[in-house]
Amino acid sequence: MRRVTVLFPYWHYVSLPEDRRLARAMEVHRYIKKMIERAYDRLQQSADPSPHNLLEAMLVARNEPDSTVTDELISANVLTLLVAGEDTTANAIAWALMYIAADSPLQYQLFEQSSAALGESRVCPDYDALKHLDLCEAVCSEALRLRPVAAIQTFEPLADVCLGGVAIPAGTRMRLADAPWHAGPEAFRASGGIQPSPLEAPQGSV
Repeated sequence: MRRVTVLFPYWHYVSLPEDRRLARAMEVHRYIKKMIERAYDRLQQSADPSPHNLLEAMLVARNEPDSTVTDELISANVLTLLVAGEDTTANAIAWALMYIAADSPLQYQLFEQSSAALGESRVCPDYDALKHLDLCEAVCSEALRLRPVAAIQTFEPLADVCLGGVAIPAGTRMRLADAPWHAGPEAFRASGGIQPSPLEAPQGSV
């Protein structure tokens, strides 16, 4: 968390004792290397060249002509999935299910949209189907707004932009904050067309 809020990323230029201790403790990097090697071997030996998971998809993309995917990029994404993508995802799903369980109309609308997009499939058949699950995405976004896994979220634009009349140069470090003046900021609203759920977040949790 200290690296998230620090003004200057010193670790790119100098390694302090605590940084070296962290690097030695990160045994996960060796595990990730073995994961990548095993996945690459499976792709090489399989009669089906199409990838079956995200890691294999990244390896396939790396070998495409003019690809910008590197081994370092693949390792970083796998590390994110292992370290930051497991408990955080489970936490977000748990809160989203709680809000869905308290809203019968929302349950029906989610069922209708999912049935139309997925058909008889029990899982998402392809990436294009995700484009038709807008309400599901709205539920996830609203659950994360009320119950954020990470209390502090920072981001920066990749290019110069202008938002609300304010010029923001590329690379400007910003923090995401929920607007306290928003009407009913503590109520769960998956979309403008759905009535707010009676289940609200406790005071001070937003």
